[in-house]
Amino acid sequence: MIVLTRDSLLIYVAAFLRSSAVGLIGVVLAIALTEAGVSVAGAGAVIGAGLAGIATMTLVVTVAADRLGRRRALIALSLLTGFGYFAAAVSAKLIWLIPTAFAGMLNGMGRDRGPAGTLEQAILPETTDAEHRTWTLAWYNLVLDGGHAFGGLAALAFAGEHRLIFFVCGTAALACVAPYLALSDRVEVASSPVAHTLKVRAARDGDRAMGDRAIGKLALLFGIDSIGGGFLSSALIAYWFFERYGFSESQLAVL
Repeated sequence: MIVLTRDSLLIYVAAFLRSSAVGLIGVVLAIALTEAGVSVAGAGAVIGAGLAGIATMTLVVTVAADRLGRRRALIALSLLTGFGYFAAAVSAKLIWLIPTAFAGMLNGMGRDRGPAGTLEQAILPETTDAEHRTWTLAWYNLVLDGGHAFGGLAALAFAGEHRLIFFVCGTAALACVAPYLALSDRVEVASSPVAHTLKVRAARDGDRAMGDRAIGKLALLFGIDSIGGGFLSSALIAYWFFERYGFSESQLAVL
């Protein structure tokens, strides 16, 4: 079932742009870095710095986004992400790449998991009614995965043009600002009757502590799982196929 509201459609557009850039970078990042003279260990350090930046900014968003304003936070994240991509096009020196990858949340995982996605998933339930909330989130995840696939295939058009790829991805990140600016006041906490109702209900029923424990257990489970996933970023898998089996970037894009 597809029930689109104006705000949910705007978020889908931004999510598709962002995940397409992530999918494209997931194919070429490690290859681009090593061909620019960075060692494999150095490429891993850059990817790790980018993921550390994502984790740090997700924590910041979790704590501060509602006070700052959700639209403002999403716009700020888009600007930082664009900076990260543009910075990677400027220089391949680790002394530059590692801090800018952290600040710009450079994502070599090949899938979009980060502060913007976290905030969008908090906003989407407020854009629809209770009956369509689950479908709204389900279609959001489909849009993300479609963007990942589209971005991966887009490497066919940019094979070997690494600097251009970074600029294209940076432009896509900045383009997310437009749909975020167009979001209505409904996405903000102060304007959300759904959020208010849930808070009142949690306080009335005494369920908040139980919910916090459940969330804590789930977060721990996902954290343990992601330790393994961190060894298998798309960028490093792509590099392994490139180096070990001689796959071209075009073949990796299809894969």
